[in-house]
Amino acid sequence: MIVSTSHSWLHYAVANYLSPVILSGWARPCIIIISLAWICFAASILPNGLHLILDQKLSMPTDSYMLDYFNALNNDLRVGPPVYFVITEGHNFTTLDGQNQVCGGTGCYNTSLLEKISAAALYPNR
Repeated sequence: MIVSTSHSWLHYAVANYLSPVILSGWARPCIIIISLAWICFAASILPNGLHLILDQKLSMPTDSYMLDYFNALNNDLRVGPPVYFVITEGHNFTTLDGQNQVCGGTGCYNTSLLEKISAAALYPNR
């Protein structure tokens, strides 16, 4: 096995030029101030940063069929925070009656948990 002891030009440049400059007495405070300024700037635009993203509708021609899709998404797709419904201990899921009390869809009770949730979703302001 042959091991080369010569270093690349990148190692030479970092060791002989960049490291002494970064570790010098005047550069350390400058680097810290620049880093803190960058962090403060990034934190200041973070709350409004989502508005800086290009709107999908602006990237489409005015006669594009995708504009109808984007308008339908904005008008019809209302997504909120995730909601979890917990069934407490003691519910019997092993029987058909117990399964029908929590399922949703064809063959389930109209008073099942998912049917009640679906009905409540039709009235978002309640």
